[in-house]
Amino acid sequence: MRTKAQKWGNSLAVRIPKAVADQAGAHEQDEVLARIRALLG
Repeated sequence: MRTKAQKWGNSLAVRIPKAVADQAGAHEQDEVLARIRALLG
């Protein structure tokens, strides 16, 4: 899945589409491991 970080207050947030969360069995307040790689274009 590719997505963009978006500003949320003083932080950055990444949204996970519902279909992806459902497929992964993810729920609100679950711990998430993220790998961040800035793509140079």
